[in-house]
Amino acid sequence: MKNIQTVLPLRNYPVHFEIRKKGSRVIPIEINPLRFAGAGTTDLGYHAYGMNMYEHYFSGTKPDWNRILEEMDDRIYSFFFAEVPLEINPEDVARIDHDGLCHEFEHVLEYRQLPFQNDRSVAIIFYGSEDLNENLQLLHLDLIPYLTIKHLVFN
Repeated sequence: MKNIQTVLPLRNYPVHFEIRKKGSRVIPIEINPLRFAGAGTTDLGYHAYGMNMYEHYFSGTKPDWNRILEEMDDRIYSFFFAEVPLEINPEDVARIDHDGLCHEFEHVLEYRQLPFQNDRSVAIIFYGSEDLNENLQLLHLDLIPYLTIKHLVFN
C-alpha cells in the first residue's frame, strides 16, 4: 500500500484491495476505487438496516444505531453469492434458471443476475429469514439443476 501511495497519494479514500501471497512476497491483484467490500456485500447494510453506507462515508455521518436497532425486526439478513460449480466449465452453460433459483429463498430482498460468461458468478441474492435454518440449507444447495448445459453437436 505504501508503494502504491507513492503513485496515487490518496488519503481517506475507500478501495477494495485484493492481494495474493506467494512465498514471502505479497502481490497486489486488483484495486477497485469506491468499494467498501467485494461483490456488493456493502449493500447488505441497506437491506438489513435501511441505510446507504456510501452516503454516510461521503457525508462524514454516523448511523443512529440506537434508533436503528430499536426499530429493527428480528429477521436475519443475508447475502448469497451463486457461482457455476467448479466441475462445470462456464463456457458449457447455455443459460441459468434464475426464476427457479430465486424460489429457493424464503424472502428475496434483491436478486442480481450476473453475466456468468465472464467468470463463474451467476447471481447475488440478498434475502431475509426468520431463523438460521435457511442459511444452513443454502450452504448445501446444488446449483447444477439451475444450469442448462449446451449440447455438443458432431457432424
